Amino acid sequence: NFGDLWPRHQQFREHVVGAFPKHKIVQLPQSIHFQDASSLRRASQSFRAHKDITIMVRDEHSMEIATRYLADNVILCPDAAFAIDILPAHGALRNAVLWLGRSDIESAALNDPENLGLSRYDWPAHVSSPWIRLGDYVRRQRGLRPRLEPISNPILHRLYERMAWARLTAGCRLLGRGRVVITDRLHGHILCLLLGIEHVLLDNSYGKLSRFHARWTNTSTITHWSSSWVEAKRIADGLLAKQASAEGGA
Repeated sequence: NFGDLWPRHQQFREHVVGAFPKHKIVQLPQSIHFQDASSLRRASQSFRAHKDITIMVRDEHSMEIATRYLADNVILCPDAAFAIDILPAHGALRNAVLWLGRSDIESAALNDPENLGLSRYDWPAHVSSPWIRLGDYVRRQRGLRPRLEPISNPILHRLYERMAWARLTAGCRLLGRGRVVITDRLHGHILCLLLGIEHVLLDNSYGKLSRFHARWTNTSTITHWSSSWVEAKRIADGLLAKQASAEGGA
């Protein structure tokens, strides 16, 4: 979310950079995209004013923007999700082809997949977990009673790992429901790689996935690039046929 497509997140990021001028700041791997030159100028003023900042980026295009406008210390590296050590179990197979499609401003909307006979899924907006419910409750109380921050913040810090694990588990279970996955989500792609799920990859609205795939994952034998939903469905059907043939011959 580095850029002006997600202004609330970017404004918060720039606020942090400005609020801590004497702290070393490390921005973990991001894809950078600005639509508006004035937004980029504002970000540049904020980041260039800081004397000790490192920005990690996921592709060469983002590296060019970061190096030119944002920081002297820019590092090209893959997404941090590749550092996940242990993954939860898959979900039960329910779909021959599972379509994990963006439903937000980053969707390229190349074709209407409903015309292809696919049901669309996205990351669950709400994950049912006692840890997430507890974390949400603590955050609400902190917002209502700011004086509780000395107590609520340490509790939240202890909860974040379990909340993250709950969301990761939900994502892995969703992807594991398909024999083949079609997705335009970067972390759908990365989790499919880590889970060993054959998948077809499409781009988002501004080229994030094509740049990442070209730089890091284009040699993957379980990843198949497509430029349209029609082609993606055709590739997925072919992969299903190969899987069925291999299982029949086993």
